[in-house]
Amino acid sequence: MSSRREQLEQLAARIERLATAPDAVKSRWMWLARPFYRLLGWQPRYETETLDALLARLSQLDEDVPSVPAALLEAAVGELDDNVARAERACKLNSEIPTSHVAWLSRLVRVVARIDHSVELGFGKGARRALATIDPVMVAKPLALATSEEQASSTASSDRSSQRDETIENDRPQARLIELQLAAIDHITEAARGEVAFLDRRRRLLEAARRLLLDADAALPLDADAVRIRKRYLAEQIVHVDRIQATGLSPHVSLLHQARSALSRGQREQLHAALVALEDFALASGDLVGADKVSRPLDELTAGVGSGQQHRRHSLHRSAQQMFGEQVASSIDNAYRGARKHHHKRLKKARGYDAETIELALEYLAPGSESATMSALLSVDGCFDVGAPLCPVRVMQHETVARVVPYPTQQLLLRPARKPEDVATAVIHDPRTVLMDLVVGRLLTRKYVQFEQRQHEHTKMVGEARVYLLDGSTSMLTHGKDMARARMRDAILVAELSTLMARFQNPKRYTRVVLYYRYFTKQTQAVTHISDADGALAAIGEVLSTPRRGGTNIELALASSFDTIRDAAAHDPDLARAQIVLITDGKAVVRDDVVRKAREAVGEMPIAVSVIALGEENAALRRLVARQRSLGERAFYHFIDDQTLAELCDGKAGSSRAIHLPHNQHAAPPKALQRKLALLLDEVAQLDRERHNLVRVASSDDDTQLAALEELGLSASALSDGQRAQRDAAARDRRALTERYERWFIATDEHEGAEQTASSPAQSSEIDSVVVVLSTVAEVVGELGGDELARKADAIDVVERLLPDARLSPARFDELLRQAQPQVRAALAAVHAATAVGVR
Repeated sequence: MSSRREQLEQLAARIERLATAPDAVKSRWMWLARPFYRLLGWQPRYETETLDALLARLSQLDEDVPSVPAALLEAAVGELDDNVARAERACKLNSEIPTSHVAWLSRLVRVVARIDHSVELGFGKGARRALATIDPVMVAKPLALATSEEQASSTASSDRSSQRDETIENDRPQARLIELQLAAIDHITEAARGEVAFLDRRRRLLEAARRLLLDADAALPLDADAVRIRKRYLAEQIVHVDRIQATGLSPHVSLLHQARSALSRGQREQLHAALVALEDFALASGDLVGADKVSRPLDELTAGVGSGQQHRRHSLHRSAQQMFGEQVASSIDNAYRGARKHHHKRLKKARGYDAETIELALEYLAPGSESATMSALLSVDGCFDVGAPLCPVRVMQHETVARVVPYPTQQLLLRPARKPEDVATAVIHDPRTVLMDLVVGRLLTRKYVQFEQRQHEHTKMVGEARVYLLDGSTSMLTHGKDMARARMRDAILVAELSTLMARFQNPKRYTRVVLYYRYFTKQTQAVTHISDADGALAAIGEVLSTPRRGGTNIELALASSFDTIRDAAAHDPDLARAQIVLITDGKAVVRDDVVRKAREAVGEMPIAVSVIALGEENAALRRLVARQRSLGERAFYHFIDDQTLAELCDGKAGSSRAIHLPHNQHAAPPKALQRKLALLLDEVAQLDRERHNLVRVASSDDDTQLAALEELGLSASALSDGQRAQRDAAARDRRALTERYERWFIATDEHEGAEQTASSPAQSSEIDSVVVVLSTVAEVVGELGGDELARKADAIDVVERLLPDARLSPARFDELLRQAQPQVRAALAAVHAATAVGVR
């Protein structure tokens, strides 16, 4: 064992002690220095410059066997040692350190250990891929309140930021609860990183982490860099899952099973996508053994296939076709081609200002812009969340029912007699022919009808009027990098129009979809109303082929959008709610009283205002969204900086391999290759079975079994109850999973019968921590959804990840649940409700 590895193991042990036994980190002299440290406002300042330099060096590795200076790696380990020492000093000073700091230091140890392992392997192809999957979140500083106004996340209002120091100094328990909630975001992200089998669960975990991050960012003055890095990572991962699923893979079936099924059916593209996903996910989770097993059949399948930038661009274009349809992809290509031809003709006759405008348009429409727009289009779903356009509501329906009764009513009908009993009320003209008339259907009988009003409640899907306001100012083209602001603005609208097309073309569609959009500069342009699939397709061409210039008047655009909603409600009384999506880079004045007056003119219809800021931000718009949220209405605020926008449009975000094969590689593999791939996939499946069987029988304190886990590429965390619950859910073992769930979350009747006293009475801080943990579990499980087994497995996984941050052992957590404090009972009931079938 190398000395570096021993040093890293010692650092991991020190970090573990900070998390589980902070009281053991003591110093005899610290009580003397504590007043001076606090007077100076000392806080640990962690350094990552050396590690950043090391990762930057690794990111530049080429296909040749690289060399990384040993001194740089040694310096990174030394820097990590210094960071742990700073954390220990903070623990001695404050008796504990934020849980997010401990989790961050643990991630740094894992990252450096992975680099050290790759050095020992000599930086082979597998080692390079493993290093390529070290995502920015793993080394990003923990989510925490900003230490200054300049560092505060731009979505946090100034009044909250000004209260930051007071919260930390005067309400330390509340600050700890905030730290616990922030740590939950990284834990959910880590759970998503560890989900390597099912696309559906991985995506739901990513979406849950994104929603928690957006909510926290809106409510607290968080460090802007930490928020930005996590938003970027979550967006990339969501898009990656979307692209893999668009190849035809099911999100609810194991990727390994789908790979083997695709091989047996000769579906080469699905086989390749499933293997790429398995390799990427295994590498991201640190499973080098599993990744190596998957890489072998993948390398065989892609032998002789290029992996250059051109191939990756082809893969992005193919994903756009699969996700948005051939019609949309062709419309994008035709729009750019036609617009270029049109503007070239205009340029020959133009002079002065018009010529400058046309030249700017041609730069925006230059060849290659199609690929940039496709890349931006693919990233929309991962980057932005503006709410669903269709919402379920409970409605009361009144129905008039006609019922035949034997007694006279005001409504008399004559109907053909059908049976002998009808003769008693029949209209008889000749008694001698009654029987014959009954047989042939000529006999008429009297029927009395009574009308009744019935009332019943049911769930109905209703549409909302959604209005897109798009900034058409010149700065969207000229500011930022590579005109990425304007390209992303148009891509967001095209993504919405593509979704509408799919709904309009669905023969089972039973809801109305109402969409309006308008561009604005100093003046608002005409409103475009989309009501059918042809209109949506035509709008895509118009949006992409028309570069725009002008100034910015956000206030006028917002006021006019409320007028649009009011007119829509007047013509369609069934509209349940409305939403305005404002996309801008402007810093124009937005007066609250003007917007409020326009809003009040609409009436009581719920209206959400969501803002997407591209490149630059607007404090007035942040306040507008914050006010919406404070009123309990839906509101979102998204900001993407110019560097990220340019990278998204350039298609740099993505996996280490292209998801798709070239056009000429879609045929079924030859028989010889199929047999070889089948044998290699059998090895992958055998590894999975061995892992599953070992995890079922392994004990957490059995050194022999832990060594066996390490040989199979697993860590001790594979023995956690959460991981075992996930395996139970995948195997559909309802009995085992239910027993495991009830051990963690006692049943309601058992909870109600629990005694209020216990051997160790609960402290208020412990009760608060339990409530936060249970509330977070309920919120996350509600966001994740799924069936009952999946919900219960997720609840166990999440609570087990949160307890160390709450400074609670499983035994103490169970004891506090059984003490039946009122707030704990309510939080536990919320968990049970979230895990019940049919609850969202």
